[in-house]
Amino acid sequence: MSDILAIYKFFRVVRCPLDPGRKTRVYEVVNLSSNCLIGTISWYASWRQFVLTPVHNSVWSKGCLADIQDAIAKAEKERQANV
Repeated sequence: MSDILAIYKFFRVVRCPLDPGRKTRVYEVVNLSSNCLIGTISWYASWRQFVLTPVHNSVWSKGCLADIQDAIAKAEKERQANV
């Protein structure tokens, strides 16, 4: 399995290794030009769904948020395939 879940115009979403005791994977959202972490996508148990946790002071356009929705949908498909 490739470490990259998806690549978009301004960022890529990378699979993190599965931590012991976790059932679901965490994904890092990394800026393509600076290679900096700009957020994470992870399972939020209280809501029973994946969520984005952006880094402090990150700015997200409508297009970037649409790409995040797509990445979350891909993460959900991976989770369902591994259940």
